[in-house]
Amino acid sequence: MEFELLESFENPVSQEIFSTYSQSFPADEIRNLEQFSALFDKENVRIFSIKKNSERIGYIVIWELSDFAFVEHLEIFEQYRKQGVFLQLIEKLESFNTPFMIDDVVNHEVLDPFFKKRGYYRYHYEKNEETIDCWIFQPK
Repeated sequence: MEFELLESFENPVSQEIFSTYSQSFPADEIRNLEQFSALFDKENVRIFSIKKNSERIGYIVIWELSDFAFVEHLEIFEQYRKQGVFLQLIEKLESFNTPFMIDDVVNHEVLDPFFKKRGYYRYHYEKNEETIDCWIFQPK
């Protein structure tokens, strides 16, 4: 599995990712085109295309903060799901040996036991009067 850093919104791959991103996440969780393209100008934001065997299988948006990385959005494209790709991606993130937080986890019935078994810590915070569920990885 490879992470291809996307450095500009002008890259056609970045635009494809925006198209998928804007359809995959709830409207209240996504940025508009202008906001998304502005992420490429932020020093601490990295947007990666995730590739496996030269095929694009998803993407990840990571904020590099002072003490940890914040995984804001992560998507494995539908045709690559249920093939162990998510596990490989998590193992790759863990191999960097840096604390990170995965925000607003969906599919709780599957992912909560997965993260708990791997030793992640559960974290909740309030956003717009809504409780957001997160999981935190702390290297040992």
